Amino acid sequence: MDKNTIAIAIDHGWSQMKTTNTEVFTTGIKQITTQPALFDKVLEYDGKYYKVGGERLEVKENKVLDENYYLL
Repeated sequence: MDKNTIAIAIDHGWSQMKTTNTEVFTTGIKQITTQPALFDKVLEYDGKYYKVGGERLEVKENKVLDENYYLL
């Protein structure tokens, strides 16, 4: 691994995601149609805003059928 690579360890569970910094959150993500007033647990990606956490995503046969887990 070179000096410009950053490794971020996460556990992509079906109901919760966990990081090495003890951040634990529900595997929920929902697009917000307007710019939010507060950015707590909000992801801005590709000009869109997403609220992270909240209601858990539906369990699917494969996590890569859509981009939800990529965004998480």
